[in-house]
Amino acid sequence: MTLDVESAYDVGFPVFANLWTPRAPLGTADWAQRYRRLSSKSSAEPGKWRNDRVPYLRGIMDALDESHPAPLVVFKKSSQVGGSECAVNWIGRVIHQAPGSILALFPSDKDARKWSKTRLGSALAETPELRALVPPGRRSDAGNTLQEKHYPGGVLFTGSANIPTDVASVSVPYVLLDEVDRMPLSLEGEGDPVELAKRRASTFPLRKIFEISSPTEEETSRIHADYEQSTQDRYYVPCPDCRHMQALVWANLKWTGTDYAGARYACEECGTLIEEHQKTEMLAAGEWRPTFPEREAICKGFHINALYSPIGLGDTWADHAAAWDRAQTSSASLQVFYNTRLGEVVKSQRIRLAWETVYGRRENYRLRTITRRDPRVERQTRKRDSR
Repeated sequence: MTLDVESAYDVGFPVFANLWTPRAPLGTADWAQRYRRLSSKSSAEPGKWRNDRVPYLRGIMDALDESHPAPLVVFKKSSQVGGSECAVNWIGRVIHQAPGSILALFPSDKDARKWSKTRLGSALAETPELRALVPPGRRSDAGNTLQEKHYPGGVLFTGSANIPTDVASVSVPYVLLDEVDRMPLSLEGEGDPVELAKRRASTFPLRKIFEISSPTEEETSRIHADYEQSTQDRYYVPCPDCRHMQALVWANLKWTGTDYAGARYACEECGTLIEEHQKTEMLAAGEWRPTFPEREAICKGFHINALYSPIGLGDTWADHAAAWDRAQTSSASLQVFYNTRLGEVVKSQRIRLAWETVYGRRENYRLRTITRRDPRVERQTRKRDSR
């Protein structure tokens, strides 16, 4: 078969045009599905990343893409739900597909170094596309240390919220704030380190800030306060029996006495007791639903608890039931349960005295004099001490 010049042009041009057309960058979820590899050093299931293994993370990863309008993404969560791996997927995608500098901030220098060595280091070593851009090197090698990872188009700065220079020394379009409720409330002479870190991205119109944490006390929790100002998304899953969509809440987990293995989840609509093995199907059919969709372009917020943990990647419903009974021994144990298993704040048990009360008890006294105690108080004190 022979082709004239015109026919050859008609056949060949589209082929060459397709080869030279720039490829649109993958979103974070699709990038992770295609490229991310998990290491046995940091994952219970090493090997290829699968979005269907933790379905609720896809919506969070989608919000981290530049196509989503919110500059701030908030993930208020319990332990063991994949928040750290979600952050690593985002950082890997930025390095590979949309390069720009990143500031990753942690509560302490020890936390920052541990994350850089384990989670980030494993991702760089196990994922060939990242290893080619950030080659491994000795600690002394310029451009590849625990604190700085250089790659074409940017630098990943890893730092501590306790060190002022780590917080305020760079300007970046991407900021990761991991475990913000464990960060100090203020740096001496500097102010709130979390707010300072957010300011590092303020000059970039397409900035993205990812804030992750388990909450602590209601009065001081940063992640809770930011989530309250967000879209307040919750993950709704269908009942296997009646298909009613609902968010999983602690009050609906049922068991009898110490029969923790018999823990089942009661559908809020039909009352069916759901077996935990059915959770896999429920998660796959789930979806994020915002409480305040009008805040979509301001702050995208997600909340999830450990009842959603995929089977094999976290504690079971039976484990949570047993932990609940154990936690009844003290308020401190209950706080750990609410914070780390339910991803919820607790009210502080500390007594707070209103300043008005103190002010109302003030008394006048003459300057340059020593106030004397009431003799009646003196006598009562001596009696008490003599007992």
